[in-house]
Amino acid sequence: MRSLLSVVAVALVVAGSALAGGRKDQEPPKTGSGVFVAATPKPGAGTFELKVALDNEGEKLFELPAQVAVMYTERNGQRQVHMVRVPGGKRAPDAKGKALIAQGTLVKAETQGANVVLTLKVGEGDAAAEQQFTMPRRIQLAYHNAAGKLAVQHINAAGKRDKADKGGKRERAGKGHQGDEPPENF
Repeated sequence: MRSLLSVVAVALVVAGSALAGGRKDQEPPKTGSGVFVAATPKPGAGTFELKVALDNEGEKLFELPAQVAVMYTERNGQRQVHMVRVPGGKRAPDAKGKALIAQGTLVKAETQGANVVLTLKVGEGDAAAEQQFTMPRRIQLAYHNAAGKLAVQHINAAGKRDKADKGGKRERAGKGHQGDEPPENF
């Protein structure tokens, strides 16, 4: 009986260390920011080929599954995208604050000026309807390398690339003079 218990204990330790070792081998997702160029559906694959011009890296091709979850807010009747996420499991992502969630199949993504319009088929069967969402062309994304392909995990709508420098504190007139000395131009 003791030998059976020791064999089971050793097997559990080996299985636990193998699982822990598997987690250590996973790399954290890589991140990048750039400009959305194009998205074309791959026939029969249920994925899109996403072309993004990454800052300092040039154009790269990413694979984006058609099944996505979109976090958005409504403003003036328009759905503004905050994040497009590839759901990893059965659980739907949680909406935060005033954001809403739409899950469905990405039908198309096309550029219109400085924006990208995503068309998503939401719902099932006869109740399915296409909805359009707008996001800026400037995006940030997280991705990983899966078998030689760059697979997108999520896409965030990014702000402007370069923000104006505030320049620190400004000098106020009369502040630079110390004591009773007259100014230099006196």
